Amino acid sequence: KAPVFGDLFWLLVPIHDSVLLEALEGREAEAIEIVKKIMTRKWDELNGLYVDVDVKVGYEWTEEGMKEWR
Repeated sequence: KAPVFGDLFWLLVPIHDSVLLEALEGREAEAIEIVKKIMTRKWDELNGLYVDVDVKVGYEWTEEGMKEWR
């Protein structure tokens, strides 16, 4: 059964090698932890390859509106 995260965050737009999500205010860290765990998992089919991710947060989807997450 697939996990349901609809009470915590929503996928707004998948974009090439990134995703735009909306999370409940005040629960950003929890949403980021879940998404990073999913996105950085090792792929056994690719000899354990994994890809690290960068996280930005903000109230506007602009370069000025998004800041690096810690």
